[in-house]
Amino acid sequence: MTLSDYIAQGDWRLFFLLRDATERVEAADVAAATQRYLRRDNRTVAVFLPEDKPQRAEIPPPLSVQDMLKDFTPHATVEAGERFDQLRRISTHAPRWSMPAT
Repeated sequence: MTLSDYIAQGDWRLFFLLRDATERVEAADVAAATQRYLRRDNRTVAVFLPEDKPQRAEIPPPLSVQDMLKDFTPHATVEAGERFDQLRRISTHAPRWSMPAT
């Protein structure tokens, strides 16, 4: 996972939390988890039966980014709720006072 994945989960520090927790895992921890979760009734067994002439699906090669975007037209943008004018915002919310004449 990348750092942005952890940001999407809510906090970039989760990356380092998991990294540090992984470094603390010892062989005894793995053995205990194996005993706890890898049970006979939880497993799935598969048998591979090879065939002389397997029927395979043809998978086309992936498209290049240029081919995927060649006919792409983005949707029209949505109008903003209001225009943000920083000077007007400051002037309407800042207290006003005058300097005394000298």
